[in-house]
Amino acid sequence: MKILINLNASGGFELVNYTTGDIFKYNKSIDKNTDFVLDGVYAYRDINRVGIDTNRGIITLAPGKNEFKIKGDVSDIKTTFKFPFIYR
Repeated sequence: MKILINLNASGGFELVNYTTGDIFKYNKSIDKNTDFVLDGVYAYRDINRVGIDTNRGIITLAPGKNEFKIKGDVSDIKTTFKFPFIYR
């Protein structure tokens, strides 16, 4: 699963999955023109890995509906969840 995030966050942000209790935290400022991607356990700012600037948290999903919130001093939030196609 990939999570793509574009936002303005002067002091970083937290992505919280209230369903599972997972918390991912990015500690540096970021603007909405920067692509932030969570790809499994890896965090990218544009194309650069930035795991050192995080809490090294991971986001997992529970079956069914999952409730998310982005916390911090944030604005102009755009979030996209991408799932690989699995043919069975």
